[in-house]
Amino acid sequence: MFRECRDAPLAGGGAVKIRLTKKLAESIDGVDLERRRVGDVFEISDSEARLLVAEQWAVWEDLPGEPPPLSVETKSSKPL
Repeated sequence: MFRECRDAPLAGGGAVKIRLTKKLAESIDGVDLERRRVGDVFEISDSEARLLVAEQWAVWEDLPGEPPPLSVETKSSKPL
């Protein structure tokens, strides 16, 4: 199994782009997703983006000229 990881997209905590991959509620930990749909790409604060990515509700949206996120292999508890 692979998952995406990346260092801080912006050091200053500005806005970053993410793609919403899962939506189980209208908000999560104060992040309002009421007007968002799965597949939407939008700018959001760095801290809110990190939360959504950590909860696996979103992935980083690559910007032109930036390297793609690193893929890190994670070990599954069950062999395939």
